[in-house]
Amino acid sequence: MLEWHFEHFKTFYTYEIIQQAAVSLILFEGENTDASKNARMLQLTKLLVENTGHPAWMPARDTGNLEIDNEGGSVFRNKARLLSTFYLCVPPSFLEENGLKKEIVMTNFGKALALGYVSEKEFYDFMIKKFQYPHPAFDNYKEWLESGLVIRPFIFILKTLVKLLESGGYQNAYLTVDEICNFLVPLSSEDEALAASKILENRLNPQPITSAQDKRKIREMLAFLAMSEYVYIDSTDSRQEKYFLNLIDRHSYEKTYYFHTRSAGGAGTGQKKYKESKLEKIIKLWEE
Repeated sequence: MLEWHFEHFKTFYTYEIIQQAAVSLILFEGENTDASKNARMLQLTKLLVENTGHPAWMPARDTGNLEIDNEGGSVFRNKARLLSTFYLCVPPSFLEENGLKKEIVMTNFGKALALGYVSEKEFYDFMIKKFQYPHPAFDNYKEWLESGLVIRPFIFILKTLVKLLESGGYQNAYLTVDEICNFLVPLSSEDEALAASKILENRLNPQPITSAQDKRKIREMLAFLAMSEYVYIDSTDSRQEKYFLNLIDRHSYEKTYYFHTRSAGGAGTGQKKYKESKLEKIIKLWEE
């Protein structure tokens, strides 16, 4: 089984922090990421703390030599994977493995984000659609390449939630961390029909979870989806949180919050009512 990877730092996932990280990063494009050879990496670390308001960019112990810090070194030893997970820059290790210099190379998306061309919704939608395995930020990148498989985990999760909605009604339009580990991660394709069928069957006749997938990583991915407003977290049962498909949205004309579908906005304008569907917006993530 090929494991699904994601970063463990969900306090960094918000649009505001990632956008300001991009703003900081673009000022150092082309710089050597090795802090032992480039003192400007310390300046970058300080700027990240200042711009994002998040102190954890800075290693906990200030030794003057970030390479030997017990928190893992410079920002590119501590958070390089975070920055490349969100497609802000090319992983320095990936550059080195391909015979290139370890330096800050911004992606087109990272540059656009830094320059203010990407809205909050566009950021989340981009990540949900773009994030996939193989991903060069993670240590099992070559294994994924060799397998020939391509999985878009965020899309797969959402597609499965929609299929659960269609097959079992809204009361079943949720996933748990265990269900993703057992019924989505082991599959070799984004077969949401198969995943949903197995999940509904298991809810009737529960079987023990046997997957070796790191649950923490799945939990972090689901937290990101909850930030995107496509999923919400139900913590009513403390034993197992449920991640429901979020079908509540705000009507763009009427400005009211609605569930699933609403036609509104025409009163007093001489125009027909404007129909909006949260479900259709979700499905467009993979159909466009």
